[in-house]
Amino acid sequence: MFVRKARAGSTATHAWPHDGAVVEVPDDMGAELLAIPDGGFTEVREGDGPVDAGAPVDVDDAIRRAVAAEMADVRKELGEALDRALARLRTEVLEQLRQDLTAGGTAAPAAVSTSSGGSAVAAGVGPAGAGPPDGPVEPAAGTAAPRRPAGSKAPR
Repeated sequence: MFVRKARAGSTATHAWPHDGAVVEVPDDMGAELLAIPDGGFTEVREGDGPVDAGAPVDVDDAIRRAVAAEMADVRKELGEALDRALARLRTEVLEQLRQDLTAGGTAAPAAVSTSSGGSAVAAGVGPAGAGPPDGPVEPAAGTAAPRRPAGSKAPR
């Protein structure tokens, strides 16, 4: 039986070196391939047009090309997932900073744990636990200045 595969690829024993390639396979294997939903396999019968069984196929090369095509899709998906994760982390850090500022600004900056095991200091200053920098801290545009507890004095 001759089987055409929509996209280049291979099985353990046969390879389709390019999109639309036609390869002769045993009838039982062809029936299994044709039964794969959305597998891209179609049977080529006599009279369906030219049967390009092609020259001998370098299976390793066909596998490399098929893997490269799949890797391109995986890279795209991973890039999109990374973008979503970074956006979520940015939102969490900004929300923690907003909460710290709204709470009166008297607490040390909170460290936000990251999925890689590190931490990001919400205030963005110094190592985790280092506290705010010396001297006055200017509030971000559109936010209220930090309040000191009643009776406390400003540092000199």
